[in-house]
Amino acid sequence: MRIVYCLVLALLMTGCASSHSTQRADANLAQLDNSWESNLRIIKAAEASGSVDVALNTALKELQTRPKNDEARIVAARLQTRKGRPKQALTLLEALSGPPSAESWLERGRALLAMEKISETGEALKNAVDTKPSPAVMREVLKLQAICLDIAGKHNDAQGIYTDLLAEKDEPGVRYNLGRSFYASKKYSDAVTALMPIVEVKLLPQARLLAAAAMVKSNDRQGARSLLEGHVPAAEIDKIIGGVRS
Repeated sequence: MRIVYCLVLALLMTGCASSHSTQRADANLAQLDNSWESNLRIIKAAEASGSVDVALNTALKELQTRPKNDEARIVAARLQTRKGRPKQALTLLEALSGPPSAESWLERGRALLAMEKISETGEALKNAVDTKPSPAVMREVLKLQAICLDIAGKHNDAQGIYTDLLAEKDEPGVRYNLGRSFYASKKYSDAVTALMPIVEVKLLPQARLLAAAAMVKSNDRQGARSLLEGHVPAAEIDKIIGGVRS
């Protein structure tokens, strides 16, 4: 009887230990799932798939949990700008817990550019460069500097930057901006060449429209029509082509 009692007690103790271990494991898992590393993975995956709202909400929830997480604050600022809310982005950046970093200056520049404050954008980007940015951040700085140059009408300088960036890494967004720069400087054939590789990119539907407009400008209306057919309602194609002054 004593042996049975001891076995039962041992089983109960093992069960309790197992239960407590499971609870601790669940708690650790919950903590892991709510970590910044986990949230950042969610943000990157959501943004890559075009779910900017999911990415932004995840970043903002992270800030509710850890308001001094400047990395999350900078990410949230970038996403606010992407959502067309640059003022909210600047508000986030003004609440950094630490000194401004190259990343925070970059996002400040991005928000200011969205607000068409070109001079202030230039100052922010200069500060980003002076803060010794990583190669990845420097690449983003160059993208914004090229856009500023295009806005200032310095298209050749902008195109030089875009070309260098594409030689390093071919990105649809950079290629689109190069095509847009060529279009603005009336280099329509070059615009078509730059844009055609990205007309199928789902997140850049405007690339097809701009390429078609560049074809019209190059007196290739049939090429423009072929590019738009199957992607734009038939009734709209003539309006689009007719709306481009050749």
